[in-house]
Amino acid sequence: MMHTSALKNSLLLVLLGTLSTLVVAEPLDKTAIKTIALKMDVQALDDLGVAAPPLQEKVIYNLNEWRFPMVTGTATHSLEVSIGKIENSTTPVGFSFSSGNSDPRSLAFQRDNVLPVTCRLVAQKYPAQHAELTMSFSAEKPVKAEKLADHISTVCFDLLDDLHFLAPETTKTLKTPAWMPTVKVETVLEPQPKVNSTAEPIVQEEGRKQLIIQNQGSPLILKMGHDR
Repeated sequence: MMHTSALKNSLLLVLLGTLSTLVVAEPLDKTAIKTIALKMDVQALDDLGVAAPPLQEKVIYNLNEWRFPMVTGTATHSLEVSIGKIENSTTPVGFSFSSGNSDPRSLAFQRDNVLPVTCRLVAQKYPAQHAELTMSFSAEKPVKAEKLADHISTVCFDLLDDLHFLAPETTKTLKTPAWMPTVKVETVLEPQPKVNSTAEPIVQEEGRKQLIIQNQGSPLILKMGHDR
């Protein structure tokens, strides 16, 4: 029989695998990330009928809102965006409503037209140092430029945010940005209960993790532990 901890870890890995795909090659030198230039897949945008310059400008603006050092010229790192083809696949992570086939026996059950988007951060001097993240989004034809900019910004945000390279004072003084990512996934430790000085001390257990899926509505919090 599988131990509880092993089952918990397996469940967490499976769950994360359904959310997105994060790939890290040779570890990035986070202290070397000073400026980031955005590179778009122009051919893919042309195929979707979306103009590259205004979309790129919007993505840069959204990421700068979160104090990521995006620039339009020479940079220490490049953020390369690639866009796949719209295909009928399993529904992506997030919360959505669909009036499609609700029969679980149907081949069309929980399937939708999805668009995969990949963001890849690469060190200019050392290309072997890179990390990338791929996420999928529901898509309709024709693709709206504003929606696509939001999708690209979300993937790039999640990638950069997961790297935790910004100085603490940068994030501490961050004002509430006007733009919010569609989906943000983070893992935190569940707060320990406070100890009442008049009661018997509480035995501290191993820190339990919470998987928080932030979206543009109410966040979904999944608590991990032996009694969950």
